[in-house]
This record gives sequence, C-alpha cells and structure tokens, in this order.
Amino acid sequence: MTTTNEPLVTRPKSMGRVVTHASARVNQLANKLLAPHDLSLQQWVVLNALWQHDGISVGMLCKFSNNALPAMSRLTDRMETAGWLEKRVNAKDKRATQLFLTEKGEGKRDLSTFYVQMNEILMAGMTEGEQDLLFDLLGRLHDNAANALLSDSVD
Repeated sequence: MTTTNEPLVTRPKSMGRVVTHASARVNQLANKLLAPHDLSLQQWVVLNALWQHDGISVGMLCKFSNNALPAMSRLTDRMETAGWLEKRVNAKDKRATQLFLTEKGEGKRDLSTFYVQMNEILMAGMTEGEQDLLFDLLGRLHDNAANALLSDSVD
C-alpha cells in the first residue's frame, strides 16, 4: 500500500455541489438512453414541447426549457437541418418564428413519456411519499434561488 503526502480534501456540505453533480449524472443517463434514438436530452425537450403544442414559438420554447434565445436558436437550427422540425415565419408577426414537427419528429412521439422511465430509474427504492417530498423540496430549492436572484439583497 502506497501513501501520498497530499492532504485529504473534505467536501463541504454544499447544496450547490450536490445538485450540480446530481444534475450532471441525470443528464448523462438521459443522453445515454436517448442515444439509440439519435436524440440528445436537449433535442428531446424541444420535441416534447412540440408534441404538446405543435407550432410553438421559439420564445415560448425558451420559457418552457429555461434556455436563452441564442442557444435555443442554434439548437433548433441544428434540429431543422437534421429533419426533426420545420421553422416557419408567423403569418401575423413576421418577426416571430414558429416550430412544427416533421414526419421524423412525429415518428418519435412514443418517447413523449421518456421522463417516466427516467423517474423510475432515478427514484428506485423511494416510497411514493419520499418521491413527492423530493419533488416538493427541489421545487422549493428552485424557487428560493429564483427569488434570491430577483432580490436586491443578493449581489
């Protein structure tokens, strides 16, 4: 057995670190499960929104996915090139762009409940009460961060 002179680094009990690391693993798992369908998690989110409301505006999609407009525009451009969706100028407002499913995008509608599979994997061994509590606590964590961002007391 070899020993090193490096000091042991103790991880702080940081909610940010735990949430960040958990989120990264969840994203890795989702991308692994979606890879056989030639989709990334980001692309699935876009398709999921379109399966619910075909013709959604890019702006509404940004709100749905919590992504910035430039990133969403790049993603939807790539998805249009790959044949997942079609962009059309809004007939009433020429400045607005709407997104519509193509036949290829519609053909993956069976993945609309992919989140159910993910939930089953991620919450394995948790009771229904624990699952409900987890959703509640993470929702409150999100809301607390959002409220702090809006507050003048956070610099």
